[in-house]
Amino acid sequence: MSRWKILTKSIIAPIVGILSFNAFVAYKIGHSERRPVLLALFVLGMNYLEITFKSGDIKLKGWFILGDSNATIVIAHGYGENKAECLDYAEFLHKASYNLLLFDFRAHGESEGNWTSNGYYESDDIIAAVNTLKRTFPLMWRKLECLAFQWG
Repeated sequence: MSRWKILTKSIIAPIVGILSFNAFVAYKIGHSERRPVLLALFVLGMNYLEITFKSGDIKLKGWFILGDSNATIVIAHGYGENKAECLDYAEFLHKASYNLLLFDFRAHGESEGNWTSNGYYESDDIIAAVNTLKRTFPLMWRKLECLAFQWG
């Protein structure tokens, strides 16, 4: 084999390897493993409504947990998680009388979507959740807070 072929292969092989690795990492970041929602809220004794709303063309699913006040906290889970994984916080805040809105971001839990944008479109998901809260429960969003994990 000529020196040029060896030199060309020794340059191209690492470049192809690096590009392949970068493509794999980008795919894994954008496509988190979807964890199913395995816990029902009635087990914890909380009154709740299942809600569905849209963020762009994506249907998102969530729970509105009724509290004893007009203050509401939106709880946003982290990357690769779902709304059920925030129930420890929800249980604590519900005992303090807060209304709570927990929802699954796009491509997580029970929501639609096949990929995440690592925050870019997920910010639209938060805005859609708050707008749904304003429309559906007009008296319960005036005192509004957000508790977010990782990217929320």
